[in-house]
Amino acid sequence: MFNDVVFNGLDDISKMLEPFTYSINDIVAGMPDEISIDFFDIHKLIALNPTSSVGSGIYIEKLISIGLSKQGNIKLDNLSDVQSFYSLKVDDNLILNLELGELSGCITIFKKSNGYSDKEMKQMVDKNILDGVKTGMSSPSQSDKKSANELAELFDIKNVNNERSTKGKRNLLIKDFENIINDNKICIKDVDFSKRVGKWIRLFLSNGNLGAIKNLCKLKIVSHKKHAIYSIEGEVDV
Repeated sequence: MFNDVVFNGLDDISKMLEPFTYSINDIVAGMPDEISIDFFDIHKLIALNPTSSVGSGIYIEKLISIGLSKQGNIKLDNLSDVQSFYSLKVDDNLILNLELGELSGCITIFKKSNGYSDKEMKQMVDKNILDGVKTGMSSPSQSDKKSANELAELFDIKNVNNERSTKGKRNLLIKDFENIINDNKICIKDVDFSKRVGKWIRLFLSNGNLGAIKNLCKLKIVSHKKHAIYSIEGEVDV
């Protein structure tokens, strides 16, 4: 009942290596290494941004965005993330004739890398979890002391119940969640999943959301299995 379906579905080598995963990396890996820009792409860019100067950072960024959007398999929410892995390459002898609608030479979007590194994904995971604590107890009027005590008890965090102030409880939770992460007591290896965990923490601390604490209880149980965590079975939508 309390399983990590994603981990269970990994092959034996992946279970041993426990790699970091992120949906953005999957998207980038499936994208072509190079994408050609044609006259119509440039014409579209100029029509949408008539005041942009050629060669400016904004101009290049928008041209990359237009090129990537032609692939048709990138959601708008993910476009800016995917875009960061591409750069623009322009031929030295490029000639653009707007009157004739001609482009002589090549403009190419090329992939710089296949995604975020393990180090970068680890930083994202840690930040997503800690941000849940920080934003869940951002102010006395937006936090629930009882929920803070219950969360501390669930994750074996001492002294929070004895602390009277919201700020004190918040500081203790942040410090101890940092220790939990550093000691791999809860070793989350999927960035998307860590975003949801951070959301559960924030919702439970701010208003005692029952669905959120149910998910966190399942997370704690799965953590006893002593392997990297990518998901929980029966996750409650909150």
